[in-house]
This record gives sequence, C-alpha cells and structure tokens, in this order.
Amino acid sequence: MTHDDAQIAKKSQEQGTTENLERLYFVDHLRAFVVTLVVLHHIVLVYLDFPFYYSEPADAGLSEFFWLFVILNQGWFMGSLFLLAGYFTPDSFDRKDLGCFLKGKLVRLGIPLFLYVFVLHPPLIYFSYQVSGNTPEKIINLLDDGILWFVTMLLIFDFGYAAWRIFRKSSEIPEQRRASPPSYLEIFLFIISLALITYLFRLVIPLGSYVLGFPTLYYLPQYLSFFILGIVAYRRDWFRTLPNSKGITGFVIAVIGLICLIIFGSLFWDSIYSVGMALVMITLFRYFFNGRGKHGRFLANHSYAVYILHAHAVTLVTYSLRILDIGIFFKVILASSIGVPLCFITAYLVRKIPGVSRVL
Repeated sequence: MTHDDAQIAKKSQEQGTTENLERLYFVDHLRAFVVTLVVLHHIVLVYLDFPFYYSEPADAGLSEFFWLFVILNQGWFMGSLFLLAGYFTPDSFDRKDLGCFLKGKLVRLGIPLFLYVFVLHPPLIYFSYQVSGNTPEKIINLLDDGILWFVTMLLIFDFGYAAWRIFRKSSEIPEQRRASPPSYLEIFLFIISLALITYLFRLVIPLGSYVLGFPTLYYLPQYLSFFILGIVAYRRDWFRTLPNSKGITGFVIAVIGLICLIIFGSLFWDSIYSVGMALVMITLFRYFFNGRGKHGRFLANHSYAVYILHAHAVTLVTYSLRILDIGIFFKVILASSIGVPLCFITAYLVRKIPGVSRVL
C-alpha cells in the first residue's frame, strides 16, 4: 500500500465511514463524462451506417477505427452507469420507506420513460421512416423505449432491489457502512465469475441479439452484476476508500482485456476490460476531478437530461451536416463539436421549465 493509499484508509477510519457521507463530486463528474461518451457513441454510429434514427454509409477506410471506438465504449460505459446507480440505491432506500422509494423511482425514471415512448420517440421513428423512404407498418414500431432501454432496465433493477429488501426484512435496520476495499483476490474472483456467467448467457442470447426491446441484452450479466456491485460498494464505502494502487491495477486489467479482444475476439474480453475500466475511472476521477467547480456542477446537473434528450440533438445535427462533402472523419469531429454542446444547452433549457428539474 502506498503512502496515498494509507492516507485514504486513515481518513476513512477517522470519519467512521458509517453515515457520514460527504458529497462525492467525482462521481457526478464521472457520470457526466460517461453520458458525454454515450452522445459521442451515437454520433459515431450514425456514420457507421448503424440503424440509428439517421445514418450514413460507412467510410471503408475509417470504419475499423470507428468500430473500435464503439466496441471499447460498449465494453464498459453502460455497465459503469449501472454501477453508479447501484451505489446510491441503498442510501435512497434507507432514507425513505418502501412507498416513497418506489414513488421516487417512478417519478425519476418512469415519467421520462413514459414521455419518451409516447411523445419523444414517435416523431424520431417517423422521421427515420421518411428519410429511409419506408412507411411504418405497425404502430408498435412507433412505441418503443429506444435509447431509454437503460432507464427501463434500471427501473426493473430498482424494483428488484426493493423486493430483495422486503424479503430480507431489513428496511428498518439497514446494514451499517464500513470501510472494506476489495482485495485482489475478490477482484480476480469477480472477473472469473462474470466471464463464466457471460459466456453461458451468450450461448442463449448471442452477441447482436435484440431481445425484449433491449439492444444489448447480451451484456445483461455485466449490467446486473455492476448494479449489485454498486450496492456492495456503498455498504463497504469503496468509492472513498479504494486505494489508488487499485486504479493502476485496473489499468493493467483493462490492457489484459484489450489483449484478449485481439486474441480471442468477443469471447471474454469485456468481462475483464469493464472491471479494469471501473477501477481506473473511479480512482482517476477521485484524484483529479473531485472539486466543486461550477462547470463540473453544470455538466453533472444536466447529464441525466442529456441522456434523455440527446437522440434528437444527434439526429438533427448529423442530418443537417449531410450536405457537406468533407469526409466522414471530419463530419464526426464537426458533429461532435456541435452536438455535445447542443445536448447540454437543450438540457439546460428544458430543465428551466417549471417542475422539470424535479424529474430531470
């Protein structure tokens, strides 16, 4: 353990690590960063001829580079959002009774999901059909959660957590928090278990399957395990006490995951890579981005709204740039330079509507 690691552990012990929760600004910043990656991810997919709301033919010379960007993102970033969501779930449940907890989730997740399915999504689907020259054959094509599959799945996980707490009858006496960073053995066993479960799961749901409206259900073992891992991380105070040395370890693990991708293809690499990236990002953002700056606060406050609304901004920007003959690479750069700020500006304006900030 390094001197910095010892200081982190000492500080955690001095604070008691029970109910004394300081604001983890780096978690807000990490969430905003990942949501920004989601926006960039979808912009790139537009230019890979992926079936997004709008798409353009891929550039054969650059498609491998862009696909690598997409694959590396997909390997970890949605799992990290479930990890962060899981981290704050126990505290939310502990502070409320069952009814208030479920009501809060229905407001925070259910209302945006309902509005997206019935208000925001249909115009995008209709636009997509018009651009492609097709017409919708079934109304069900218009009523879909689209990019909000994450919200749908998170809502299911939250209700599952509530059911688990009821089953354990622990809602009145929540488990006390204690500082207990994960050991190297625990990290290794988690990776092995996740890889094995993922392998077996993908025998039933292969890579690329679109099941129950979820475009990436083959990542379900990662999503669910990371959500549960977030719950454990809260109880053991991992985000504040995880030694910096584990971040270095995470980098090595992530590199091993990339090597596995090169050698074995899509077999096990993401189970390794996702764990490594989680360790890297938690320690990296805690070390460099744990301040309270107004710019970081702005991005953090609007990141959820950006996730809900970004498909419209991405579609508008990429479709508007179709007339430019500047090459796919420069279109991606230009679309990203315009699209990301537009997403946050849109989120800012929407959250100014009375009552919206309580939901978004």
